[in-house]
This record gives sequence, structure tokens and C-alpha cells, in this order.
Amino acid sequence: MSGHRPASIIRFVIAVLFIASLSSSQARAQSVNAGKFKIAAVPAPQSVLGFAPGAERTIADWRQITNYFARLDRASDRVTVETIGETTLKRPFIVAFISAPENLRQLNK
Repeated sequence: MSGHRPASIIRFVIAVLFIASLSSSQARAQSVNAGKFKIAAVPAPQSVLGFAPGAERTIADWRQITNYFARLDRASDRVTVETIGETTLKRPFIVAFISAPENLRQLNK
């Protein structure tokens, strides 16, 4: 196996890690302001992927990554995931919008 991974997979893994860091900071912020915000049960990447991102000799495949983003979409009113087409391998090509709920409601405007 070569030491190089396709750039698209690496970008998705970085995106998953970024989402995970957002969800943990969001949870901390919401615990302080629990009266102001609805606390979402955002799934940890490990609970969806079956391993901790960055664990030795593991990498999430396309299905796992898109499944994680779909779970984030269902769990949080701050994440909206849309399929914007297909990849060259006929897999769903997704985009995740992460923002305040009032901003996400304006996406179609």
C-alpha cells in the first residue's frame, strides 16, 4: 500500500474532525447557557465510525463519512447536509452547512 491517501478522503477526515471539535465546543457553550439553547445530542465521531478518528491504522471510508454527516444533520439544528451531485465513482457528493439555525433557514433564499 502506498503512503499516499486520496486528497478527497483526507479532506473529509479533516472535516469530520472539525465538526467533532465544533460539537464539543458547542456542547460546552450550551451547558453554560442551557436555558437559552436547545441542547442537541450530537453524536461523537467514534460512536458512528466505530473507532476514534486518528487512531492507528484506521481511516473512515466514504460511506462512514457521509453517514456521520447525515447523523449530525439529524441530531443538530445547526447542521444541514445536502447532496449536491455524484462523485466520479457514483457516490453522493455532499456539502455540510454549519451555522446558527436562523441562518440555515435562509439557505434557499
